[in-house]
Amino acid sequence: MNAVKTFIIDTNVFIHRPDALLSFRDNEIVVPLGVLEELDRLKTYRDERGRNAREAIRFLDQASRHGDLQSGVRMENGSILRVELDTPRGAPLELEGKTDNRILLTAYALQKAGRRVFFVSKDINARLKATALGIKAVDYEKQKINIHQLYQGYSEVPSSQETLKQLRAEGEIPWPESLVRNQFLLLRERKSGESAIGRYNAERGTLELIKRVSTAGCW
Repeated sequence: MNAVKTFIIDTNVFIHRPDALLSFRDNEIVVPLGVLEELDRLKTYRDERGRNAREAIRFLDQASRHGDLQSGVRMENGSILRVELDTPRGAPLELEGKTDNRILLTAYALQKAGRRVFFVSKDINARLKATALGIKAVDYEKQKINIHQLYQGYSEVPSSQETLKQLRAEGEIPWPESLVRNQFLLLRERKSGESAIGRYNAERGTLELIKRVSTAGCW
């Protein structure tokens, strides 16, 4: 049996959490074309849905800078992110037409191709349709507890003493790679164990120092 899981991500998962893809470690993540179409439509909304859609699009755009999303891009959490542009047909239910159904058809086609598919959605009706197609369907909140651990919210990276010194002195340093908006990095100089925490500013492309508070060992 194929040990690698293929997670098909529904649009509402991105609206719930724009960086949700970081929750899925060491497997395959597939974003159907229909999801991109729905995010593009929602990005014009002047509410939280629009804000999260725009954030999700920026996340995918940053990932695309590291390779071809159609072929697959390896993410920092070990998973391969891929955008599925084909529109599969031939499901046993009349699902062609609506975008929601075309997203399900992608999951159906990949499962027929031998993938170990999990359809991830916040929409209970969509999950029921997936189950009717013989696809394992999970809610994102339940998934992040039962299938994989959530992304920690920070990454530890090795650092030189010069970089740590500059970050503390200036409060902000340029960062050479694109990260998730507001992602935290723990910079550590391995020989001395000296460390500092920075937060990524996506607009400026910099790492901002998070200062410690000297009371009761808190930040």
